[in-house]
Amino acid sequence: MGGGRSQTMTMPYEDNPMPYEVAVACPACGREALFVFIECARIKLSADIEYFKRSKLFEYRKMLYDGAGMNLACYYHKLDQNVLPEIDDLPEGYSMADWGRRYRYRDMFNFKSGSVVCSSCGVRRKHELTWPNEAYFSIDYKGHALWAYDRPHAVELLDYIRSKDRDRSKYKHQSFLLHLPAHFQTHKARDHIVKHLTAKLQAAKR
Repeated sequence: MGGGRSQTMTMPYEDNPMPYEVAVACPACGREALFVFIECARIKLSADIEYFKRSKLFEYRKMLYDGAGMNLACYYHKLDQNVLPEIDDLPEGYSMADWGRRYRYRDMFNFKSGSVVCSSCGVRRKHELTWPNEAYFSIDYKGHALWAYDRPHAVELLDYIRSKDRDRSKYKHQSFLLHLPAHFQTHKARDHIVKHLTAKLQAAKR
């Protein structure tokens, strides 16, 4: 967690890719919502491109990689409520498992596309993520944004900040905590962060 507006924290993304799902502020109502990254699979044959272009479930993208074109079929998880629906007319050689949770093409092309789903106002639509600006679990400390991927991550950070020993080995996101900027870990910062992050967690429950 951390980095935020001043972009002081990039190494955790290099060490540990972002999760498939993150908590964001709903673009419609501002409450806690879920953002799920798209998943893409490479289209194996030119003859299959037309199928994916016509499909209402997939989005066709042509990308440039290493000087050559790459044809991708992208699927928006949870856009139609189902994570991986059964599709019986896929071209030969494909299965919906090809759009299971992988990182390869998302990270290769730095995709920010996905689905945003809000249980408060009912929004469910495609969305381009601006991270960490849209992080729901985000608080400000002296002009620096401290943020978390989701509720469990925010709870873990809160526990770490208010702990006495700051033993990172006890936490799931220990690599992330390793690169937490020093200005969030000072004694002066502790009370402010604990107060406001606790309030954010409690507000999200209502």
